[in-house]
Amino acid sequence: MLSVLIPVYNHNVNNLVKEIDRQLNEKGVAYEFVIIDDGSEMKFKSQNRTLKTLEKVHYIENGINMGRAKIRNVLAQKAQYPFLLFIDCDASVASKDFIDKYLQAIEQMRKYPEFVINGGVAYRKEKPSDDYLLRWYYGKHREVQSAKERQRQPYHH
Repeated sequence: MLSVLIPVYNHNVNNLVKEIDRQLNEKGVAYEFVIIDDGSEMKFKSQNRTLKTLEKVHYIENGINMGRAKIRNVLAQKAQYPFLLFIDCDASVASKDFIDKYLQAIEQMRKYPEFVINGGVAYRKEKPSDDYLLRWYYGKHREVQSAKERQRQPYHH
């Protein structure tokens, strides 16, 4: 039913995957994770390799960095289920009903299969280290929009 697709570059995604896995297990739906490391440093590859032990995880490592767009296309091609949930590697699960919202949306999408659902973006309130400050500032001021705002311009992003 649901393929959770995570492109990884220089992040540890263990907590993210385990929390989504926990929520999906509770719902009893068919699902898989397809996680592709896109040329990360060895430190992150070593941390994320432990995910191979989870039953529904397909973990793949690229030797080179393909880039944001290409890696997402590869993830979609490798997915076995018709509903795709793309999650960035630096994301975290913001609520205990995170998966519930997507499963409800899937039920609506069965009526309108050509639709794409954008769950939005949220950033932490605390400023990150200098390495991520510009990305955080840009994201908070340009990407974060309420559902109502996104519906006014559904094709803007």
